Amino acid sequence: MKGSSLAGLALWACVMAGCAATLGPSISHDEREIYRGPQFDFARLKAGGLSMLGAMSRVAPDGIRDDVAFVIDQAAERRLVKVKLVSRSETMARIRQAGMTGDLQRLIQGYEERGAFDPALLRRIAALQEVRYFLATTIVQYERTTRDVASAPSTVVTPGLQPARRGTERVQRIRLRGDIWDSYCGGVVWTGEGETEAVEETASEEIRLNDVLVMAATNLISVLPRPGEASRTSDKECGA
Repeated sequence: MKGSSLAGLALWACVMAGCAATLGPSISHDEREIYRGPQFDFARLKAGGLSMLGAMSRVAPDGIRDDVAFVIDQAAERRLVKVKLVSRSETMARIRQAGMTGDLQRLIQGYEERGAFDPALLRRIAALQEVRYFLATTIVQYERTTRDVASAPSTVVTPGLQPARRGTERVQRIRLRGDIWDSYCGGVVWTGEGETEAVEETASEEIRLNDVLVMAATNLISVLPRPGEASRTSDKECGA
C-alpha cells in the first residue's frame, strides 16, 4: 500500500508536468474548497489539532473505504506538517483503550444517516484525542468500469466502407468530500472536494486503482487552509 502510494504520486507529478502524452492514459483532476467558516483558518487549525475519522460511504465497499482512509492520512501528513495530527489508526486505538468503541460507532452511524455528528458525543471524543477539529471523509462517487469505444480503423485498404474496430477502456473515478468539524462549536467549519478520473485501454495496467485514490486524496487535502494565508477569521469563536 505504501509503495503503491508513492508510485501514484510519481505518476501524478509526471502528468502535471506535461508528460501525459507519453503515458497514454487520460487523467483529469478536480479540487475545490466549497465552504470555509468565518471562524476557521490555518492558524486555528494549527492551534486546535486535527483527528482523522476515516472514510465513510454508501457507494464504495469496505476495502476501498479503508484504502481511502489510509491515503488521506498520508496526504495530511505531507501537507499539514505544522499541525498536530491524530491518524485514523491512533484515533481508533485511543478510543478502544478508553472503552469508547460503541460511542464512536454511534457517532459514525449518526453521521452516515443524518450527515451530522452528535455535538455532545463529539466533544467527549475530542477530550480523549486532545484536539479540537475532526476530518470526516466521504466517498461520494466511486466508479471502476469497462466501456466499449471505437478504435482507429485498420490501415489495410479494402473495397467499400470499413467499420471502425471496437475496443474497450477502463474508467476509474473517485470523488471525495471532506468535512472538518469543530468539536468546540459543534458544527462544520470547512468543506472541500477532490476528484480524480483515469481512463486507459483495458489492456493497459499503467494506472492502478490505488494510484487514483492517492491522487484524489492529495487533491482534497491540497485545498485545506494554507500557512501564510491572510487571516479572514471572525473574532468570535463560534458562528458568524
